[in-house]
Amino acid sequence: MTRSEYRRYIASEHWLQRRKQFLFYHPECNRCGLSGENAREAYDQGLHVHHRNYQRVGCELDSDLEALCRRCHEIESCGKTNLSPGHLCGSDLILYRSLIGGTDDCETYMTEHGLAGLFGERP
Repeated sequence: MTRSEYRRYIASEHWLQRRKQFLFYHPECNRCGLSGENAREAYDQGLHVHHRNYQRVGCELDSDLEALCRRCHEIESCGKTNLSPGHLCGSDLILYRSLIGGTDDCETYMTEHGLAGLFGERP
């Protein structure tokens, strides 16, 4: 499947219904547990449905898919993100950063040991 074919599929009514059904049964981020509602508040987007593999695109099994918030999807796709964890907000985030000495413009990197570089510590 080419990239343009995949993009057409993701925009299709079939995928939109499949996505809706999957998120009904998987209402939280598989990685961090953030709910779809909280993901919308934190990132102005609901949960994403990530393809773990592309072997059955068009007739995906639930095991081929994963519900991810925008932040976790960026980490999965790019290996890093500059988005703050959606669980932390306002004063909690400021307090957390002050405790670990982080700044607002840091990135988080995913390693084989989990999240590293949280708020500025680089691997």
